[in-house]
Amino acid sequence: MANITLIDDDPTEALVLEGMLDHVDGDHTLRHITRVEDFDASGGAAPSADLVLLDRRIPPHEAFDTSLPVLAASGYRGPVVLMSASEFPAPENRHGLTIAAAISKSQLLTPNAVDALLKRSLG
Repeated sequence: MANITLIDDDPTEALVLEGMLDHVDGDHTLRHITRVEDFDASGGAAPSADLVLLDRRIPPHEAFDTSLPVLAASGYRGPVVLMSASEFPAPENRHGLTIAAAISKSQLLTPNAVDALLKRSLG
């Protein structure tokens, strides 16, 4: 079981991912937040994250170069999957975070793909 946090301003992405998680191995929980500034590595009222899925454009951030420092400042040091609606080069990691993958969201449209990503990212 893993506690997964999705940081994405589009609620549809959370619905799709919840549906996929219903069909993968393990009893994973998904927490969806719409602003990286709202992420709390200690978990606050929610369980702490084992994995973070971070959207590329999460207002007010237009790219990972501004959102990753905010995530790092939270104290989180677990794996991060970088996501975008289109293909993109993985950014240089200068924030002490573990970048597990850099993917297009279209790579998360089947339970098998989500399961493979979770296994690869969580070890």
